[in-house]
Amino acid sequence: AVDHVGTSLGFVVVMGLVAGFGTTVVAAYGVGQRIINLFNTAIWGATSALLTMVGQNLGADQADRAEQIARRGIRATFVVLVTLALVTVSVRRPLYLMFIADPAVIAEGSLFLAIFGLSVPFFGLFAAASSVFRGAGHTVPPMVLSLVRLWGFRVFLSWLLGYRLGLGPLGLWSGMALSNVLAGLLLHGWLLRGTWKRKVIEPERVSALTP
Repeated sequence: AVDHVGTSLGFVVVMGLVAGFGTTVVAAYGVGQRIINLFNTAIWGATSALLTMVGQNLGADQADRAEQIARRGIRATFVVLVTLALVTVSVRRPLYLMFIADPAVIAEGSLFLAIFGLSVPFFGLFAAASSVFRGAGHTVPPMVLSLVRLWGFRVFLSWLLGYRLGLGPLGLWSGMALSNVLAGLLLHGWLLRGTWKRKVIEPERVSALTP
């Protein structure tokens, strides 16, 4: 619940930062998010399956198999998203034309997708690593990094680059992209430590809790 509340509030702040640059930037961001959301089908489909398979194998005391599934699942998710991101960025102007005809919005939106679109594979890395942790019953690491990604990275870097350093929308989009890259790499690094394979509740404690 904490991460959901924190995430919701964080995106309100991010929207406020976007709105500070005017209606053209808001429109470009809105259309861009609709395009980026198309990636969600690939991301959530892959990560949902990953969560289930990791949980099942750890539950069956097959930690090595769970690790193998996690490694292959994360790699496949990242490769697919890199491919989709490159295709999306290469046709970003035609994509925007499907939603809006304003040249200023299309130009700003093309900049947004060129920068933020390339960070989506790293969000996929973050989502896949989160699913492995959650499937293993370790919910704290993804919760912590989820909040850090939004508040520590996205809000702060977008404000720093876009407003404090005066880079404008370029800085805003760059801060958003960096939040995905940094969070994805950090959570994946945390995953590589292998602590997620440790049992959260010992068998004897489970039996003691059941009626």
